[in-house]
Amino acid sequence: MTFLHTDALLDLVASGIVLAKERDCIMLRKLVLASASLLALAAVSVSAHAQSPYGFYVGAAGGGVSASAETSALGVPGFGSTDLGMKGFTGGGFAGFGITSSGIYTGVELSYDFANGEHSTVLPGVGLLSIGRDHTFGGAGRIGYAFDKETMVFGKVGYAYSHYTAKDLFAGLSEKKWQGGLKVGVGVEREIAANFALRLDYDADFASLKLPVSGINSDIVTQTGKVGLAYKF
Repeated sequence: MTFLHTDALLDLVASGIVLAKERDCIMLRKLVLASASLLALAAVSVSAHAQSPYGFYVGAAGGGVSASAETSALGVPGFGSTDLGMKGFTGGGFAGFGITSSGIYTGVELSYDFANGEHSTVLPGVGLLSIGRDHTFGGAGRIGYAFDKETMVFGKVGYAYSHYTAKDLFAGLSEKKWQGGLKVGVGVEREIAANFALRLDYDADFASLKLPVSGINSDIVTQTGKVGLAYKF
């Protein structure tokens, strides 16, 4: 009878071990499945972040500037008029924010540029006239298409506010004015390292400038081409 009780006890212990192992296996499977699910979610999150590398960014850019203006002596159209071609170098900085959804990029950007674009010409009825544009503040909305997390093309539309200076070099007179107008542009950028992107920009700024003392009453178109480097936070 004692042996029967011993056998029953052994069977019970064995059954308990089997059940414990089964529970352990079930818990292990659950743990593995839960871990796999977390890893999958993390992978999706990382992938989504990789496809949307845009956020806050800052950068610097430099290049060339060219501006043309039709100026009329004494403010009389057709009298002593000449085309002023202002050419020089430009450089500055920019900062902005953007988001990407399904490859479509939208964002805003602020910029500042300093240029030494200047041109001098002899204007009949006025004298030796020098005109230039130095400081420019700008703001624009950007929209583009991201081919992947590294390459994007974009366009921009906004407003540019520039400082112009005209000088009569014979008379020693100068006239200065801030003038704003439409800003449009296109560009492409390419990620070259972690958080760094190389970009090419072409912008055209339009302004209607009136400087009566200098005899300038003209629509001015300023074109810039720049190479820049952006850092993405």
